[in-house]
Amino acid sequence: MTLKDYADFVKAYKSVKKSRLKLHLNAIQLDSSGGNRRAGIDIGWFIRNNKLNTFVHPDSECASACVYVLTGGIIRLAYGFVGVHRSSLDTSLTNIDLIQERIEVLELSTSQYFKDMGMSSQLTTAALIVPNWTIRKLTEEEKWNWGVQGIERVHEELYFRQAAKKLGVSLDEYKEKFRNQLEECKKQARAFESMYFDCVN
Repeated sequence: MTLKDYADFVKAYKSVKKSRLKLHLNAIQLDSSGGNRRAGIDIGWFIRNNKLNTFVHPDSECASACVYVLTGGIIRLAYGFVGVHRSSLDTSLTNIDLIQERIEVLELSTSQYFKDMGMSSQLTTAALIVPNWTIRKLTEEEKWNWGVQGIERVHEELYFRQAAKKLGVSLDEYKEKFRNQLEECKKQARAFESMYFDCVN
């Protein structure tokens, strides 16, 4: 992933919109081992601002800078390998004071981005602590608990209300339906056949 990839991504998305084509489940499919952190953040913000979803197929991966892209999704379906580590410094500095300064800037930027995306502070900690010469694979439980797998909280409230209205039931009744059908809806989401909320009937 490079800075050029951000420009190419924006160009491709605008082309899709101009052609009046639709993305399947309004989602961007990801399969990347990472790359440039800045590009990942820029693409992640573009995805969030355009209210797109993100999907990592069970046989795909999303690691390093790709996690910034993944967490930009409104709904995030992360079924493949997801790995995090501390970003590399994009410089050959050897002055310890300047290295310290650059690391602090990276830490502040990373913390703010994941906070803005609604992620758990545990994801931020892992992304700041794990050395950049290795990778930390997230477990399925961590994906759910840290916000990597799931839905942006404001839109979750909105989706529940819209879905309840569509089915002609109360919000509480819809939540009960959702809980009862969640496992089946998860199977459909994993197969990239629907989003959780589209599955409930």
